[in-house]
Amino acid sequence: PGWETALEAALREKLNALEVGRIDTVRAFASDAPPARLAFYTPAATPPAATAAKLPRLSDLLRLGGHMGDAGLKALLVDWLEGVYTAVSLDEALAQRAQIGHGEVLMTREGHAVSAHAVAFYAPDSEQAGLLARAQEIENLDRQQRAQVLIADEARNALIRIEAACTEANLRLVAARREAAEAQTRAHQLQVELMRLAQQAEATLARSGQLDEELAEVDGQMEGLDERRALGEARFEELDLQLADTQQRHADLEEAVIAAERKLSDAREQGRALERQAQESQFQARALAARRGELQRAIETA
Repeated sequence: PGWETALEAALREKLNALEVGRIDTVRAFASDAPPARLAFYTPAATPPAATAAKLPRLSDLLRLGGHMGDAGLKALLVDWLEGVYTAVSLDEALAQRAQIGHGEVLMTREGHAVSAHAVAFYAPDSEQAGLLARAQEIENLDRQQRAQVLIADEARNALIRIEAACTEANLRLVAARREAAEAQTRAHQLQVELMRLAQQAEATLARSGQLDEELAEVDGQMEGLDERRALGEARFEELDLQLADTQQRHADLEEAVIAAERKLSDAREQGRALERQAQESQFQARALAARRGELQRAIETA
């Protein structure tokens, strides 16, 4: 890019050259020349032989695509541009003109031609001028158009994504509003609950004061109970001693009772023995009385 004018100035009418199968067929134009400059070409079958490069060649700047036939076209352009070299500026071309040979020329970006003994300045001379630049511009515009199409497609896709995001955002907004309403209702309920808890807290504080007073009273009662407990413990120790004495006396009495019961048992045994003896005596007395009666009756009978 940037060397289109130089290439156009070097090729001139060859830019609009027409391709023919055999170059010999153009002999007919020798007797009937066309009304305007016209050139014909036949693509080269083989690339040209490489030459020793002493200066940058204009043909080296050609950038052809990878289409079929581009190799032959490049070979043709290399042939047409044989002996055409490049210089960045006119001053550089003038400084390097001693390095070029007969029939060779140095071309600047602006299309000016410098040979070993002459300088030709380029100027558009027909409606064909600037053809390569316009072609380059058209190609750039095509690229820009494709880029704009891609940008437009991306913008449409972005718009679709934005619309989807907007729809989703609206749904989230509706959900957020619903949640906000629920949160407001919940906040009102919590406020009512807070007031109720505050009232309970006040009642609890009042009850706490009352309980403190009751606790102080209970503490006083506990002190009295402690004194009574101390007295009770002293009385308990005294009663415990008395109980020990009583238990000792009870034990002694139990031993005495046991001894008395033993004596009573012996006395009862003696009483039963005496009772048996008395019964036996009574039986013997009755027997003796009966015998005495029998004897008296016997005496009386005798």
